[in-house]
Amino acid sequence: MSFDKDFFRPLGIIAIAVLILMAISEWVPDYENEYIRIRAIHFITGKDAPPVELAMTPGSSLQDQITAEAMSATKKDNYYNRSGRKSSTRKGSTHKEKNYIQEPIAPPPPLVYDSNPLASLRPFFEKLNQNISQGRPVRIAFYGDSIIEGDLITEELRKQLQDRFGGQGVGMVPITSIVAGFRVTIRHSFSGQWNTYSLMNRPPQNIPLGISGFVYQVAGNGSHKVRYQATRNFNKTDKFSRITLYYSHAPEGGYVEYSLDGQPDMVAELKPGESVQSVVLNETTPVKTIDIKFVNCPSAYIYGVNFDDRTGVYVDNYSMRGYSGMLFRLIPLDIMEDFQQYLNYDLIILQYGANVSNPNCRNYDFYKRGMVNSINHIKKTFPNSPILVVSTADKGARINGRYQTSPDIPALVKTQYEIARETNSGFWNLYEAMGGYNSIVNFVNAKPPMANHDYTHFTYHGTNKVADLLTGTFMGEYDKYRSNRSSGRLSDARY
Repeated sequence: MSFDKDFFRPLGIIAIAVLILMAISEWVPDYENEYIRIRAIHFITGKDAPPVELAMTPGSSLQDQITAEAMSATKKDNYYNRSGRKSSTRKGSTHKEKNYIQEPIAPPPPLVYDSNPLASLRPFFEKLNQNISQGRPVRIAFYGDSIIEGDLITEELRKQLQDRFGGQGVGMVPITSIVAGFRVTIRHSFSGQWNTYSLMNRPPQNIPLGISGFVYQVAGNGSHKVRYQATRNFNKTDKFSRITLYYSHAPEGGYVEYSLDGQPDMVAELKPGESVQSVVLNETTPVKTIDIKFVNCPSAYIYGVNFDDRTGVYVDNYSMRGYSGMLFRLIPLDIMEDFQQYLNYDLIILQYGANVSNPNCRNYDFYKRGMVNSINHIKKTFPNSPILVVSTADKGARINGRYQTSPDIPALVKTQYEIARETNSGFWNLYEAMGGYNSIVNFVNAKPPMANHDYTHFTYHGTNKVADLLTGTFMGEYDKYRSNRSSGRLSDARY
């Protein structure tokens, strides 16, 4: 048999490259900051990097001591193997999983709050009470990661608020969306080639991201259309009242053709200019469908379409899959200020944490710095709008062959509470509201299931449960505010 050099030469090069990478891996440490997370992988020695410890200070509470002891007992969670993939155990396997946590470990006790963590929301309750009585709208921006994508959680929150205070419409809707197919509060489709920029793909500095963290631009030739249709899935989603398109940097001669309920096309010119512009496409007779076609708009930045009315409560869903919440500073302040002039948000809700959670992490100072910077950036635009920090939900990790609360979750929740305190924001502990330690397991095992078997994401039933919990907390605090207001006790420590 002849030796084929051309065949074996590439294999030799690949083998050498693999050996070099394995050698280099021994020198790469675990590293985390607000942008990236690098996991140490030691192919040769098999060493595992020690978990980051939760820093303790003299005079810490008993809760801190118990939490720290539980965390420091974790040497290495087997939720990930060394390749970074989820580990699995096949049925019938004789493989015994390594015990990474020494039994027994008592679940950390709940957080103890210095004062009412929702006291800073009083300006929102005042605005809600005042605007509704005067027939003016109230608006909430709800930012979150994949837990709220497709209008999950926000759809039920919006429904319950609109049932009590009025309102017609789902608020801001994007131009394109990877989850348009399963959103049930509006039917949304689009055609043509689009460039989508977001906080996640770190666009060039000249790309002006919108209030949602996204912006859209036509690309290529052909037709660029978007269609929105009302649905009957909720009481307040069966028709469109006022419809407004937001954009910037439109060229001379740019316009949109649009049709309401299949009627003949109408034309709306787009104004040139770098600031955010708006064009109202309907505000008279309610409609069920709108088709929009963008013409001669190659340079325009399109931000989305708003469906609302002149009164009631509106909740805008600003979801972004995989986002940590730490990069809001990439949204230009002037763009945020322009949107505030149009939308006038009365409350900002931030629900993040799942995408920084790491079973081996015990110190989330990097996350605290990033989120404090984000909130301070938001406050520059919304100085009079309170901010509510919603903690991460419970999240499972596979420990000793079974799923339970990931060891880092109590430390992450505690950090989020510290973020809220440092920025004078409200705080709602979703982890605690779910039931705390191991509540994600109960959600997965519920009938019907309220969480998926990734032990992270909620099912539709689960998102409605979370929305019920949040709305109940909101309305309970609002009713206390009204009671204190009517009795002249607004100086109460709760407010």
